[in-house]
Formats: sequence, C-alpha cells, structure tokens
Amino acid sequence: MKLDYSRLRAWLAMHDVGFSEFARRLGYSDTHVRQIVKGERTLTREVASAIERELGSAGWTWATGRSNDILGGRS
Repeated sequence: MKLDYSRLRAWLAMHDVGFSEFARRLGYSDTHVRQIVKGERTLTREVASAIERELGSAGWTWATGRSNDILGGRS
C-alpha cells in the first residue's frame, strides 16, 4: 500500500497540521515518514495503524484513496 503524498499534505493542511508535527505525533522521524510517503520505505502495518489512528478513518481513506480497513486487506 502506498500513501498519496499530495493527498496526505492536503488533508494535513485542511486540519492545520504540519508534516513534521504529523511525524512527531506518529512517533517516527520526519525523514522516516517522508520516505514512506514517497515510496522509498515500506509501509508496515505498525506505521499504517499509527497513521490511521492519527488521521481517523476518513483521513486514511482520503490519504490512500482506499478503504480504511488497512489490516484486513480489503480495498
């Protein structure tokens, strides 16, 4: 699964959250999260779950263009 960087940035902007702050909230470095978003690092279930918790279901769907059921494999 891959996040859509532009959609994620748009969602964060709508909610007035900077990307560095978002990474901090997830408990990962800014570099780590940026690498995931750009597809340079694998999106693990752990990180995906952290992102979904932070964004909520609607935000996750917005950021990925997929179902919010990230662990069940449905889309």
